[in-house]
Amino acid sequence: MGTIASLREGDRRLARKAIARGPVWAQFGLPLRHTVAAFAFPGAVAPGWPAAGVVCGAWAVLVAGERVHSGAHYPSDVAAGAVLGLAAAALVRAAPHLLGRRVL
Repeated sequence: MGTIASLREGDRRLARKAIARGPVWAQFGLPLRHTVAAFAFPGAVAPGWPAAGVVCGAWAVLVAGERVHSGAHYPSDVAAGAVLGLAAAALVRAAPHLLGRRVL
């Protein structure tokens, strides 16, 4: 019991589709929505509220670790997502200065 041969026909078809798709990490890749968002938030919050930035940053590291542990992404993908998230936060915080007016 529990083998593909003992499963119902519908379950066997589902198992064959999963096997045909390949490993989970091959189905994902860039862009990394979870990791980018997880690092963008603390990147934006930390300059104004350092304590919250530390807490959110720790959470972002846990999210990144989960993406690697679950097999959804390679570590290099997650690192790229973290860099993209922090760069996006820096760009958003610098936008008023780049536009020539001080809004924040």
